[in-house]
Amino acid sequence: MSNPERECRRLFAALGLSKEHVGGAVETLERDSQGGTYGKRGERPKLSEELVGELASYLATLRTHRDISFKTCPDHFRTVVALNKRS
Repeated sequence: MSNPERECRRLFAALGLSKEHVGGAVETLERDSQGGTYGKRGERPKLSEELVGELASYLATLRTHRDISFKTCPDHFRTVVALNKRS
């Protein structure tokens, strides 16, 4: 992420969150809060099919937009959010 603060501001705005906590969110992004639990920073973890199913079920309970899942890439997420703003 080339500009974490800008991306946090955009995310907070899309979610309707107060911008007063952006600084704290950016600070949090600067460290590996899981301490390498899921592998080295920047590497994608390998998830079992069972865990993928559990994550998908949990996300469905949150009643998010049908096009948003834990596999949604950032560009697609931005597109969905932009489309929802227009409606």
